Amino acid sequence: MEGFLQRAADGSAKGITRWYAVSHAAQCGRCGRFLDRLTETIDQLRESKEGVPDPEVTERLATGAWREEA
Repeated sequence: MEGFLQRAADGSAKGITRWYAVSHAAQCGRCGRFLDRLTETIDQLRESKEGVPDPEVTERLATGAWREEA
């Protein structure tokens, strides 16, 4: 059941699988709380991914090139 709920929370569950997970969560308090919390966490993580760093900056950080400029 946990896998079904995880896929429902992240939006990858479709059709009968999503229906089953959401229907079960509506009847089961423990699973309902799990689905609510997981959905909220995933939403917050998606919101925090605003703006991807410039690839050049990422490369400089990975190679330690930023140290040379200090």
